[in-house]
Amino acid sequence: MDQPPVSHPHMIRCQQLAVCAHRRTILKDVSFDISAGERIALAGPSGSGKTTLLRTLAGLQVLCHGSMQIEGEPVSSNKNTQAPHLRGIAMVPQDLGLWPNLTVLGHLRLGGHRKDVAVQMLDKLNLTSLAKRKPAKLSGGERQRVALGIALMQQPKLLLLDEPFTALDLVLKQDLLTLVNELIDATHCALLCSTHDPHEALGLQATRLLVLDNGQLHVDTPWPSNERPLSDAPSMLHAWNVCARTGRGTKLSHHVADDLTSID
Repeated sequence: MDQPPVSHPHMIRCQQLAVCAHRRTILKDVSFDISAGERIALAGPSGSGKTTLLRTLAGLQVLCHGSMQIEGEPVSSNKNTQAPHLRGIAMVPQDLGLWPNLTVLGHLRLGGHRKDVAVQMLDKLNLTSLAKRKPAKLSGGERQRVALGIALMQQPKLLLLDEPFTALDLVLKQDLLTLVNELIDATHCALLCSTHDPHEALGLQATRLLVLDNGQLHVDTPWPSNERPLSDAPSMLHAWNVCARTGRGTKLSHHVADDLTSID
């Protein structure tokens, strides 16, 4: 008799993640969970390890210590790392990772995706009229949409965004925020977005905030949502500003933690 599938309370579990490179520790003892459909903002000073953490989740970075599980199955340790394409995790890197010789449609067909499915994604991204263009002929916002489309064509359980709105003006940023929300609502995937801007976290409807500093996770707290009213936002924005202004070290974690834990 077949056994029912095991239910796991957390889709992704990271335990004491540590990453070392060039005789330097980039991540140290980072532990957190991600539930299905959860939206999380990842903040921290430049060089705090945000990109390394995203790459580790995606399977692009090898651990020197710790472990990671997806739906109860081990995928990363200091001995074995599951291939990125087997994880159900997609990442949009800061440089977008576009190929200069491929058209927009060609990018969406990477991995052998059917043309009709790629054409449907073009329509969702409002890129149908640009299907035959190459990256050099696209605007910054259009290239961002192509990179987002490549990630979503993988039908991921978790979408990782590495500072995706940094180079965009306010109008393009708002348009892309709206598009990301619509696509995530349609696919029900979880989201982890690295950003320096608290307004982006609010725009992405994040319900949780992680703060990295000097490779360590100092803050893991709820973020304003429908259940957590926006009246809390000023205190959260103040905490974020402390994070950006203070720089690295224990002073950051002390001030940020005090500000965040003062919110009822």
